[in-house]
Amino acid sequence: MKSLKNKAEKTFMVKVREASFKDYEFIMHLLKRHGFHVKSYIEWQHLWKNNPVLKDFKGSWPIGWILEDESKKRIVGYIGNIPIGYEIQGVKMIAAVSSSWIVDKPYRNYSLMLLHKYYTQNTTDLYFTTSANETGEALYIYKARKLPVQTYNISLFWITNYAGFVCSVLSKYKIPLSNIFSYPLSFFLWAYDKLRGGSRYNREIRKGIQYVNGFDDEFDIFWEKLKGHSDSIMSIRNSETLNWHFKYAIKKGNIWIYAVKDNSEITAYAIFLKEDNPEYNLKRYRLVDMQTTKDTECLMDLISVAIKRCKEEGVHMLEVLGFNNEKRNIMEKCYPHMRSLSYYPFYYKTKNSSMLNLLENPQSWDPCLFDGDSSL
Repeated sequence: MKSLKNKAEKTFMVKVREASFKDYEFIMHLLKRHGFHVKSYIEWQHLWKNNPVLKDFKGSWPIGWILEDESKKRIVGYIGNIPIGYEIQGVKMIAAVSSSWIVDKPYRNYSLMLLHKYYTQNTTDLYFTTSANETGEALYIYKARKLPVQTYNISLFWITNYAGFVCSVLSKYKIPLSNIFSYPLSFFLWAYDKLRGGSRYNREIRKGIQYVNGFDDEFDIFWEKLKGHSDSIMSIRNSETLNWHFKYAIKKGNIWIYAVKDNSEITAYAIFLKEDNPEYNLKRYRLVDMQTTKDTECLMDLISVAIKRCKEEGVHMLEVLGFNNEKRNIMEKCYPHMRSLSYYPFYYKTKNSSMLNLLENPQSWDPCLFDGDSSL
């Protein structure tokens, strides 16, 4: 046993160090070989270089940490560290959001070295992981907790192109003769949705919903009012932050932004982001954010507009993850399908003991894919 241990130590001479922008190419190679989405250098650097919360930040913010095999001079692991601004009962805070935590399989025993660096940084006392997968259970070692919202791992979705959706599902499970099975299954799903009220979203939409191309000063006015209407822990949503968050989605045309206006003033909005899955030829949009300062019934109109547009453009499905019970109850009036994720994506931790009671209260949260790195 001793000789085997010594042999392993000689084979894996690893160390953890702070990442830098010079590591871009090697980090992207690591992410690519694990099937992660790869950003361009400018887009990846944008997460920190143009981040609004770092403008007035005093000190140095680490962009992440890498695990390096010294003997091979190779990066074998990485965890990103993105700063996101939040407001909690009128107090502004910066949360450290973990991103793209990945380690090559032979080095998985060293994964916690990266997590240790993340949780022991001195830049903040608020930590969010919003895109955890099956490895999320490891976060418990550092006393991270699941978000106290039981439905955050239950997805709501509408099928907006039955043939395309069924072909994608059959492709995922590698079912032979999928072309033959797709037609009867598509008809069955269509008939099932029709019988249970799936046409509910085809109702007449109230006037005042506009498609907008970006985020201007009107969103700043809306944000100031939204803060006064909500007691939830909220990610900052002023125009500067929204334009930073969705800069490249807007450039690539991968985003739909709808606003409800009353006398030229925004009273609600919804943001939908294109998130296809090329591996299974799935065309999908996801509801990333939806907020209102007035009645919540207009949210049903915003969902209906997006469902209709998905149908018109041949998108296979529209999906929603997160939000509080009030908003989910409204969405369920449009008769979505549901699926449970095999993992829980959202964890949090704070070193501030006075905040624990607030963070543990489900009523303090209205989480969605805008939070953390889920839609960056």
